[in-house]
Amino acid sequence: MRTLALLTWFHGRQLLRIPFFAHQCVSSALVFEVLRTLGLSGFGRAVPHDLWLVAGIAGVWSTTTLAVGIIGFQRFQGTLEHMAISTLPPGIVFGSLASAAALIGLVGFPLTLAAQFVTGGHPTVTGGSVVVIAACVIACSASASVLAAVFVVLRGATVYESLIVTPVWLASGVVIPLGALPDWIVPVAYLFPITSAVSAADQPDLMTTVAFSFLTAATSAVWFVAAGIAMRAAVRRATISGTLGLS
Repeated sequence: MRTLALLTWFHGRQLLRIPFFAHQCVSSALVFEVLRTLGLSGFGRAVPHDLWLVAGIAGVWSTTTLAVGIIGFQRFQGTLEHMAISTLPPGIVFGSLASAAALIGLVGFPLTLAAQFVTGGHPTVTGGSVVVIAACVIACSASASVLAAVFVVLRGATVYESLIVTPVWLASGVVIPLGALPDWIVPVAYLFPITSAVSAADQPDLMTTVAFSFLTAATSAVWFVAAGIAMRAAVRRATISGTLGLS
């Protein structure tokens, strides 16, 4: 765990030094909040007090999909092959990279909070908000780890990056409340870790928020296990097929 934490911190610092990734983790959350505010105002509806929190979650998920771009970036740099032959387990090597993609999304939360203050949205910050943010990072880290396993194998995975963000926003309750979705989608949506994190943000009391956050942790644990298994298989397959490099 110490090695995983150190590698995640290292990758996170490196990512924030790259203008593209820094711009992504700042702009995605703010753009989501602005568009949501404009949409609510257009229908004459009040801006929810927790909009900054939901917008921050949307931003973290957007940066999570950078697991795709990060793997491709490592392949472009020529370091992906060296990472694959590391003495450390693939789950730690690539899991730290994927977790860093989610972790840098935390930059969006103070920005969305400040933006809601500026627009007069009267945001509320409680102890439950901190719990939700932690649950969100755990959920997105687990999801990114599974995605990273897929993109280690696929050399052209960056093509699918933009196709991942919106469907998850829609199905997890970030854009559309789960109650407005067809009944059969809701159980399927809760198989994805970020859904329970979004539900935790909508709860009026701390105990219910914590309960949904525990559900997020439990679902994420399953995804982390699946990611570890998938990552070992992905590295083995990519090594055999020779897709770890550009040539």
